[in-house]
Amino acid sequence: QFIENEVYYNQLTANQKEKFKEKLDEYIKGQMVEQIIVFDTSKDLPSSRYYVCKPVFTVNARKAGEYDMLVYDKQDNKHWLFEIKHTSNSCIEQEKHFSNEYFQDVIAEKYGTCGAKCVLYRGENFISNTNALYINMSDFLISVNMNKNMDFALKDLTPVKFDNKCFA
Repeated sequence: QFIENEVYYNQLTANQKEKFKEKLDEYIKGQMVEQIIVFDTSKDLPSSRYYVCKPVFTVNARKAGEYDMLVYDKQDNKHWLFEIKHTSNSCIEQEKHFSNEYFQDVIAEKYGTCGAKCVLYRGENFISNTNALYINMSDFLISVNMNKNMDFALKDLTPVKFDNKCFA
């Protein structure tokens, strides 16, 4: 309702207004889901062993990208990368930052080897052709809460047994 008082919004057609509301709703829900997952993951994993953050990358003082969540295992010098999507659909576009070599190099230098690249979303668990793990976000939060260990949590969630290529 707050946008209905804005001059710009009132100049839009009814169809444009509906699309604007849908996009705004999608954006807000997406941000809320990300914050909830990062908070709950951080709360449920022991801080003595794990560090949870949302890394942001800048190039020439401009934001170049981010991972929605990174979990670092201080004991094993290993990290897991996450994209968090408020959708039940899977698509390769959700993995775009996983293939950025600059991002990967920066993260590897600071957080060791990569345990897995994961997309948390509202769909079924599976491993993509690029070896990214697609994990239902509710299942993920429950597993992290129960296991208090990232390796165990992810192994409980995958539809097939892990092999080394899943962690490449």
